[in-house]
Amino acid sequence: MSGRNYVNVKSGDHKPEVRVENGRKIYLWKYAQLTRPEEDLKEKFARAFHRKPSDIQISSFRNWQEVGDWYNSLQQEKVSPSSAVRAKAEELTKDAKTEEEKARILYDFVSTRFRYIGVAFGIGRYQPHSAADVLDNSYGDCKDKHTLLAALLESVGIHSAPALVSSTSDIDQDVPSPGQFDHVITAVHPESSIVWLDTTSEVAPFGLILQAVRGKQALVVLPQHSKLTMVPAAPVLPGLQEVTTTGSLSEAGELQASFVQKYRGDYEVPFRSGFHRVPQPQWKELVQRSRKDMPGPSPMLWPQTRRKPLSLFSSATSTTVRNIQSGPTTSE
Repeated sequence: MSGRNYVNVKSGDHKPEVRVENGRKIYLWKYAQLTRPEEDLKEKFARAFHRKPSDIQISSFRNWQEVGDWYNSLQQEKVSPSSAVRAKAEELTKDAKTEEEKARILYDFVSTRFRYIGVAFGIGRYQPHSAADVLDNSYGDCKDKHTLLAALLESVGIHSAPALVSSTSDIDQDVPSPGQFDHVITAVHPESSIVWLDTTSEVAPFGLILQAVRGKQALVVLPQHSKLTMVPAAPVLPGLQEVTTTGSLSEAGELQASFVQKYRGDYEVPFRSGFHRVPQPQWKELVQRSRKDMPGPSPMLWPQTRRKPLSLFSSATSTTVRNIQSGPTTSE
Protein backbone atom coordinates (compact mmCIF):
# COMPACT_ATOMS: atom_id res chain seq x y z
CA MET A 1 0.00 0.00 0.00
CA SER A 2 1.45 3.33 -0.99
CA GLY A 3 2.52 5.48 1.94
CA ARG A 4 1.07 8.52 0.17
CA ASN A 5 -2.52 7.34 0.73
CA TYR A 6 -4.48 7.20 3.97
CA VAL A 7 -5.34 3.65 4.98
CA ASN A 8 -7.33 2.56 8.02
CA VAL A 9 -6.54 -1.03 9.03
CA LYS A 10 -8.33 -2.88 11.82
CA SER A 11 -7.92 -6.55 12.58
CA GLY A 12 -8.85 -6.99 16.22
CA ASP A 13 -6.97 -9.84 17.88
CA HIS A 14 -5.27 -10.84 14.62
CA LYS A 15 -2.24 -8.60 14.62
CA PRO A 16 -0.35 -8.29 11.32
CA GLU A 17 3.33 -8.19 10.65
CA VAL A 18 4.04 -4.76 9.16
CA ARG A 19 7.08 -3.85 7.13
CA VAL A 20 8.08 -1.20 4.62
CA GLU A 21 9.67 -2.19 1.31
CA ASN A 22 10.45 0.11 -1.62
CA GLY A 23 8.25 2.86 -0.21
CA ARG A 24 5.29 0.54 0.34
CA LYS A 25 3.84 -0.58 3.66
CA ILE A 26 3.07 -4.30 3.64
CA TYR A 27 0.69 -5.99 6.08
CA LEU A 28 0.96 -9.77 6.54
CA TRP A 29 -1.54 -11.79 8.57
CA LYS A 30 -1.00 -15.41 9.58
CA TYR A 31 -3.78 -17.45 11.13
CA ALA A 32 -4.42 -21.14 11.71
CA GLN A 33 -7.44 -23.01 13.07
CA LEU A 34 -6.81 -26.72 13.35
CA THR A 35 -10.02 -27.63 15.19
CA ARG A 36 -13.56 -26.50 14.58
CA PRO A 37 -15.10 -24.80 17.62
CA GLU A 38 -18.47 -25.97 18.85
CA GLU A 39 -21.31 -23.82 17.57
CA ASP A 40 -24.11 -22.56 19.78
CA LEU A 41 -27.12 -22.81 17.47
CA LYS A 42 -29.30 -20.60 19.69
CA GLU A 43 -26.69 -17.86 19.64
CA LYS A 44 -26.20 -18.29 15.89
CA PHE A 45 -29.93 -17.86 15.28
CA ALA A 46 -30.13 -14.87 17.63
CA ARG A 47 -27.35 -13.15 15.69
CA ALA A 48 -28.63 -14.11 12.24
CA PHE A 49 -28.88 -10.45 11.21
CA HIS A 50 -26.20 -9.14 13.59
CA ARG A 51 -23.03 -10.90 12.60
CA LYS A 52 -19.75 -9.44 13.76
CA PRO A 53 -17.77 -7.35 11.26
CA SER A 54 -15.00 -9.05 9.29
CA ASP A 55 -11.86 -10.00 11.20
CA ILE A 56 -9.78 -7.79 8.90
CA GLN A 57 -11.07 -4.45 7.65
CA ILE A 58 -9.27 -2.01 5.38
CA SER A 59 -10.59 1.36 4.24
CA SER A 60 -9.24 4.50 2.60
CA PHE A 61 -12.09 6.67 3.97
CA ARG A 62 -11.21 8.87 6.95
CA ASN A 63 -14.76 9.38 8.25
CA TRP A 64 -18.41 8.67 7.49
CA GLN A 65 -18.90 12.04 5.82
CA GLU A 66 -16.39 11.00 3.16
CA VAL A 67 -18.36 7.80 2.60
CA GLY A 68 -21.57 9.81 2.28
CA ASP A 69 -19.98 12.29 -0.12
CA TRP A 70 -18.65 9.44 -2.25
CA TYR A 71 -22.06 7.76 -2.50
CA ASN A 72 -23.78 11.08 -3.13
CA SER A 73 -21.45 11.72 -6.07
CA LEU A 74 -22.66 8.43 -7.59
CA GLN A 75 -26.39 9.00 -7.10
CA GLN A 76 -26.86 12.77 -7.28
CA GLU A 77 -27.54 12.98 -11.02
CA LYS A 78 -29.42 9.67 -11.08
CA VAL A 79 -32.02 10.83 -8.55
CA SER A 80 -32.85 14.07 -10.37
CA PRO A 81 -36.47 13.83 -11.59
CA SER A 82 -36.94 13.80 -15.36
CA SER A 83 -40.05 15.25 -16.97
CA ALA A 84 -41.48 11.73 -17.26
CA VAL A 85 -40.89 11.07 -13.56
CA ARG A 86 -42.51 14.38 -12.59
CA ALA A 87 -45.50 13.65 -14.82
CA LYS A 88 -45.96 10.20 -13.27
CA ALA A 89 -45.76 11.64 -9.75
CA GLU A 90 -48.40 14.25 -10.56
CA GLU A 91 -50.64 11.65 -12.19
CA LEU A 92 -50.46 9.29 -9.22
CA THR A 93 -51.02 11.92 -6.52
CA LYS A 94 -53.51 14.23 -8.23
CA ASP A 95 -56.30 13.30 -5.81
CA ALA A 96 -54.18 13.07 -2.65
CA LYS A 97 -55.01 15.64 0.02
CA THR A 98 -52.05 15.33 2.39
CA GLU A 99 -48.31 14.82 2.20
CA GLU A 100 -48.60 11.44 3.92
CA GLU A 101 -51.20 10.29 1.41
CA LYS A 102 -48.88 11.28 -1.44
CA ALA A 103 -46.00 9.41 0.15
CA ARG A 104 -48.14 6.28 0.63
CA ILE A 105 -49.34 6.32 -2.98
CA LEU A 106 -45.81 6.71 -4.36
CA TYR A 107 -44.45 4.05 -2.00
CA ASP A 108 -47.16 1.60 -3.09
CA PHE A 109 -46.40 2.32 -6.74
CA VAL A 110 -42.64 1.70 -6.50
CA SER A 111 -42.78 -1.22 -4.09
CA THR A 112 -45.44 -3.26 -5.92
CA ARG A 113 -45.02 -2.32 -9.59
CA PHE A 114 -41.23 -2.64 -9.88
CA ARG A 115 -39.75 -6.09 -9.50
CA TYR A 116 -36.52 -6.50 -7.60
CA ILE A 117 -33.68 -7.57 -9.90
CA GLY A 118 -30.07 -7.01 -8.82
CA VAL A 119 -27.00 -7.34 -11.06
CA ALA A 120 -23.87 -6.17 -9.22
CA PHE A 121 -20.94 -5.68 -11.59
CA GLY A 122 -18.18 -3.12 -11.00
CA ILE A 123 -19.44 0.30 -9.97
CA GLY A 124 -22.97 -0.99 -10.57
CA ARG A 125 -22.75 -2.55 -7.12
CA TYR A 126 -23.00 0.96 -5.68
CA GLN A 127 -24.24 3.31 -8.40
CA PRO A 128 -27.97 3.24 -9.15
CA HIS A 129 -29.55 3.63 -12.56
CA SER A 130 -31.31 6.89 -13.22
CA ALA A 131 -34.85 7.29 -11.94
CA ALA A 132 -36.05 7.71 -15.54
CA ASP A 133 -34.43 4.41 -16.57
CA VAL A 134 -35.95 2.56 -13.63
CA LEU A 135 -39.37 3.98 -14.49
CA ASP A 136 -38.98 2.77 -18.09
CA ASN A 137 -37.59 -0.65 -17.17
CA SER A 138 -40.08 -1.50 -14.39
CA TYR A 139 -37.37 -3.29 -12.40
CA GLY A 140 -34.30 -2.56 -10.32
CA ASP A 141 -32.38 -3.41 -7.18
CA CYS A 142 -32.71 -1.74 -3.78
CA LYS A 143 -30.77 1.40 -4.73
CA ASP A 144 -32.63 1.68 -8.05
CA LYS A 145 -36.01 1.45 -6.33
CA HIS A 146 -34.93 4.01 -3.73
CA THR A 147 -33.76 6.33 -6.51
CA LEU A 148 -37.11 6.20 -8.30
CA LEU A 149 -39.06 6.66 -5.06
CA ALA A 150 -36.87 9.61 -4.03
CA ALA A 151 -37.31 11.26 -7.44
CA LEU A 152 -41.09 10.79 -7.32
CA LEU A 153 -41.24 12.18 -3.78
CA GLU A 154 -39.08 15.16 -4.77
CA SER A 155 -41.45 15.83 -7.66
CA VAL A 156 -44.28 16.48 -5.20
CA GLY A 157 -42.18 18.44 -2.71
CA ILE A 158 -41.22 15.67 -0.26
CA HIS A 159 -37.49 15.47 0.53
CA SER A 160 -35.80 12.14 1.16
CA ALA A 161 -32.32 10.67 1.26
CA PRO A 162 -30.72 7.26 0.73
CA ALA A 163 -29.81 5.35 3.87
CA LEU A 164 -27.06 2.73 3.51
CA VAL A 165 -27.48 -0.22 5.88
CA SER A 166 -26.37 -3.83 6.33
CA SER A 167 -28.94 -6.61 6.32
CA THR A 168 -26.51 -9.13 7.80
CA SER A 169 -24.00 -7.47 10.13
CA ASP A 170 -23.56 -4.76 12.71
CA ILE A 171 -21.59 -1.71 11.61
CA ASP A 172 -18.09 -1.11 12.97
CA GLN A 173 -18.05 2.66 13.44
CA ASP A 174 -14.24 2.69 13.66
CA VAL A 175 -13.80 1.76 9.98
CA PRO A 176 -15.85 4.04 7.70
CA SER A 177 -16.39 2.17 4.45
CA PRO A 178 -19.17 1.52 1.92
CA GLY A 179 -18.09 -2.12 2.06
CA GLN A 180 -19.95 -2.48 5.36
CA PHE A 181 -23.31 -1.95 3.63
CA ASP A 182 -25.33 -4.23 1.36
CA HIS A 183 -28.71 -2.49 1.24
CA VAL A 184 -30.30 0.92 0.60
CA ILE A 185 -33.55 2.14 2.12
CA THR A 186 -35.26 5.53 2.07
CA ALA A 187 -35.22 8.15 4.83
CA VAL A 188 -38.09 10.61 4.35
CA HIS A 189 -37.53 13.96 6.08
CA PRO A 190 -33.91 12.95 6.85
CA GLU A 191 -33.09 16.16 8.71
CA SER A 192 -35.95 15.95 11.22
CA SER A 193 -38.27 13.13 12.23
CA ILE A 194 -37.36 10.34 9.83
CA VAL A 195 -39.96 8.11 8.23
CA TRP A 196 -38.19 4.93 7.09
CA LEU A 197 -39.34 3.20 3.89
CA ASP A 198 -38.06 0.10 2.12
CA THR A 199 -39.55 -0.77 -1.28
CA THR A 200 -37.33 -3.81 -1.83
CA SER A 201 -39.61 -6.51 -0.40
CA GLU A 202 -42.36 -5.32 -2.79
CA VAL A 203 -45.10 -6.23 -0.29
CA ALA A 204 -44.36 -4.70 3.12
CA PRO A 205 -46.93 -2.16 4.37
CA PHE A 206 -45.96 1.51 4.42
CA GLY A 207 -43.27 2.16 7.02
CA LEU A 208 -42.66 -1.49 7.93
CA ILE A 209 -38.91 -2.16 7.87
CA LEU A 210 -38.06 -5.85 7.84
CA GLN A 211 -36.37 -7.50 10.81
CA ALA A 212 -33.01 -7.87 9.07
CA VAL A 213 -32.59 -4.08 8.97
CA ARG A 214 -34.25 -2.98 12.20
CA GLY A 215 -32.03 -1.98 15.09
CA LYS A 216 -29.10 -1.27 12.76
CA GLN A 217 -26.98 1.82 12.18
CA ALA A 218 -27.72 3.32 8.74
CA LEU A 219 -25.69 5.99 6.98
CA VAL A 220 -28.18 8.68 5.94
CA VAL A 221 -26.49 10.39 2.98
CA LEU A 222 -26.81 14.17 3.01
CA PRO A 223 -24.53 16.77 1.38
CA GLN A 224 -22.02 18.01 3.97
CA HIS A 225 -23.63 16.23 6.92
CA SER A 226 -24.12 12.52 6.32
CA LYS A 227 -24.69 10.74 9.61
CA LEU A 228 -25.05 7.30 11.14
CA THR A 229 -28.60 6.97 12.44
CA MET A 230 -30.22 4.05 14.21
CA VAL A 231 -33.12 2.40 12.39
CA PRO A 232 -35.75 1.77 15.11
CA ALA A 233 -35.69 -1.76 16.48
CA ALA A 234 -39.45 -1.85 17.06
CA PRO A 235 -41.65 -2.27 13.96
CA VAL A 236 -44.21 0.44 13.22
CA LEU A 237 -46.84 -2.30 12.94
CA PRO A 238 -46.87 -4.74 15.88
CA GLY A 239 -47.04 -8.39 14.89
CA LEU A 240 -50.49 -9.97 14.95
CA GLN A 241 -51.76 -13.53 14.44
CA GLU A 242 -55.48 -13.89 15.12
CA VAL A 243 -57.95 -16.68 14.38
CA THR A 244 -61.72 -16.19 14.72
CA THR A 245 -63.96 -19.26 14.45
CA THR A 246 -67.75 -19.15 14.06
CA GLY A 247 -69.78 -22.35 13.83
CA SER A 248 -72.93 -24.29 14.52
CA LEU A 249 -73.55 -27.92 15.45
CA SER A 250 -76.73 -29.66 14.24
CA GLU A 251 -78.62 -32.28 16.19
CA ALA A 252 -77.23 -34.86 13.77
CA GLY A 253 -73.69 -33.93 14.81
CA GLU A 254 -72.79 -32.00 11.66
CA LEU A 255 -70.49 -29.06 12.29
CA GLN A 256 -70.50 -26.08 9.96
CA ALA A 257 -67.81 -23.52 10.69
CA SER A 258 -66.08 -20.53 9.16
CA PHE A 259 -62.64 -19.27 9.99
CA VAL A 260 -60.94 -15.91 9.64
CA GLN A 261 -57.17 -15.76 10.08
CA LYS A 262 -55.59 -12.31 10.32
CA TYR A 263 -51.90 -11.45 10.05
CA ARG A 264 -50.19 -8.10 10.57
CA GLY A 265 -46.66 -6.81 10.69
CA ASP A 266 -43.84 -9.32 10.21
CA TYR A 267 -46.34 -12.20 10.02
CA GLU A 268 -48.11 -10.92 6.91
CA VAL A 269 -45.01 -10.32 4.78
CA PRO A 270 -44.31 -13.99 3.84
CA PHE A 271 -47.93 -14.49 2.80
CA ARG A 272 -48.06 -11.27 0.79
CA SER A 273 -44.76 -12.16 -0.86
CA GLY A 274 -46.18 -15.49 -1.99
CA PHE A 275 -49.38 -13.89 -3.32
CA HIS A 276 -47.31 -11.28 -5.15
CA ARG A 277 -45.34 -13.92 -7.02
CA VAL A 278 -48.08 -16.24 -8.24
CA PRO A 279 -51.19 -15.57 -10.37
CA GLN A 280 -54.39 -14.94 -8.43
CA PRO A 281 -56.04 -18.22 -9.57
CA GLN A 282 -53.25 -20.07 -7.68
CA TRP A 283 -53.70 -18.20 -4.37
CA LYS A 284 -55.93 -20.89 -2.83
CA GLU A 285 -53.44 -23.61 -3.70
CA LEU A 286 -50.63 -21.51 -2.23
CA VAL A 287 -52.44 -21.20 1.10
CA GLN A 288 -53.23 -24.90 1.23
CA ARG A 289 -49.57 -25.76 0.62
CA SER A 290 -48.21 -23.32 3.18
CA ARG A 291 -50.82 -23.89 5.90
CA LYS A 292 -51.73 -27.56 6.00
CA ASP A 293 -53.77 -26.94 9.15
CA MET A 294 -56.06 -24.53 7.30
CA PRO A 295 -59.54 -26.08 7.53
CA GLY A 296 -61.78 -26.37 4.52
CA PRO A 297 -60.88 -27.15 0.92
CA SER A 298 -61.23 -23.68 -0.58
CA PRO A 299 -60.05 -20.72 1.50
CA MET A 300 -60.93 -17.27 0.18
CA LEU A 301 -58.32 -14.54 0.46
CA TRP A 302 -58.23 -10.83 1.06
CA PRO A 303 -54.61 -9.72 0.59
CA GLN A 304 -55.25 -6.82 -1.77
CA THR A 305 -54.89 -3.81 0.54
CA ARG A 306 -51.83 -3.35 2.73
CA ARG A 307 -53.54 -0.73 4.88
CA LYS A 308 -55.39 -3.46 6.75
CA PRO A 309 -54.26 -6.84 8.14
CA LEU A 310 -53.99 -9.71 5.70
CA SER A 311 -57.13 -11.83 6.12
CA LEU A 312 -57.71 -15.44 5.04
CA PHE A 313 -61.28 -16.77 5.00
CA SER A 314 -62.21 -20.46 4.94
CA SER A 315 -65.11 -22.74 5.79
CA ALA A 316 -65.55 -26.37 6.72
CA THR A 317 -68.27 -28.95 7.22
CA SER A 318 -67.69 -32.08 9.29
CA THR A 319 -69.97 -35.06 9.98
CA THR A 320 -67.44 -36.81 12.26
CA VAL A 321 -67.95 -34.75 15.42
CA ARG A 322 -68.06 -37.08 18.46
CA ASN A 323 -67.86 -36.87 22.22
CA ILE A 324 -69.58 -33.49 22.31
CA GLN A 325 -70.68 -32.66 25.83
CA SER A 326 -73.89 -30.70 26.02
CA GLY A 327 -74.23 -27.84 28.41
CA PRO A 328 -74.55 -24.12 28.67
CA THR A 329 -72.36 -21.87 26.53
CA THR A 330 -70.95 -18.53 27.49
CA SER A 331 -69.62 -15.70 25.45
CA GLU A 332 -67.06 -13.13 26.54
